[in-house]
Amino acid sequence: MTDEPLLRVEGLNVEITEARVRVVRGVGYTVDRGETLTIVGESGSGKSMSVLSLLGLLPASLRPNVSGSARFEGVELVGASESVLRRLRGRRIGVVFQDALASLDPVMRIGDQIGEAVSAHRTVTRRAAQTRSTELLERVGIAGPERVMRAYPHELSGGMRQRVLIAMALAGGPDLLIADEPTTALDATIQLQVVGLLRQLQQDLGTSLVLITHDLGLVAAMGDRTLVMYAGTGVEQGRTADLLTEPRHPYTHGLLASMLDPFRWPDRPPTPIVGAPPDLTGPLPACPFAPRCPRATSTCEQTPPPLVPAGREVGWWHRCHFPMLDGGPEPTPASPAPHHHQGAP
Repeated sequence: MTDEPLLRVEGLNVEITEARVRVVRGVGYTVDRGETLTIVGESGSGKSMSVLSLLGLLPASLRPNVSGSARFEGVELVGASESVLRRLRGRRIGVVFQDALASLDPVMRIGDQIGEAVSAHRTVTRRAAQTRSTELLERVGIAGPERVMRAYPHELSGGMRQRVLIAMALAGGPDLLIADEPTTALDATIQLQVVGLLRQLQQDLGTSLVLITHDLGLVAAMGDRTLVMYAGTGVEQGRTADLLTEPRHPYTHGLLASMLDPFRWPDRPPTPIVGAPPDLTGPLPACPFAPRCPRATSTCEQTPPPLVPAGREVGWWHRCHFPMLDGGPEPTPASPAPHHHQGAP
């Protein structure tokens, strides 16, 4: 039994050649067997790009240039041939996409679509593929799977379609499941059901999970470890419980402060992060978060923050010159002052 993680990503960069913009910059993380890694950040932070690029799933029209290293059980994914990636996609690494309605073929019955996914990874008869499809629908908690097998995507609810996508992702029996914002288009009740389903499947099957989200509630419910991304780079990573209770990076702290806490309302209303994420097509300060950070100084604008161990746990790190130490003083809700340091580092 090896101690090597199932997936190890180091120094990952993704450049969109067509737009001449680097959307992922030096990202690294590991995923152990049976572990859930949540990747969180605002829209445009590079979460999906950083993961989908590993499997060659970015649109060819973008002309993506991917560099760095990503080893899945010793197999290098960056620069791998399409035949190598095709053998891994679905069979070893399953993907649940964000928009279920867009991901399913509108003119194919659900049973045919799942059966196609089964046949892509196993040499089976049509009848065996249909039997396996029914089993997968039952596995993801769909009652009356025979009826759903005959349905078209538009005849199902959003929650049902998302369960179908999860069933398809499980068709090859993958060791790693990647879920890209799997609850975004669903109402709160259905979100809870999908989250519960993912947790149950992971317990039953021992599958590792990479969950991409902007929802910190989902992070708290699912994540063993969490990577926080901003402007294409990782700014903090560690055990989820540590990041949620003692965030070191001001951006992580800002994300938490922007959440509504019903147990502290109205004494502590949510405080949004001022400003907007940077335009990655233009020049960036040494720390991309500096223009929005109430702790920033001229150092942050001019000197890239190093990767620094953040606390007592191995693997907990941040990139910040002036971190929130031991929880730190709360940033003020006033406009940030990039050249004036507010509070001791």
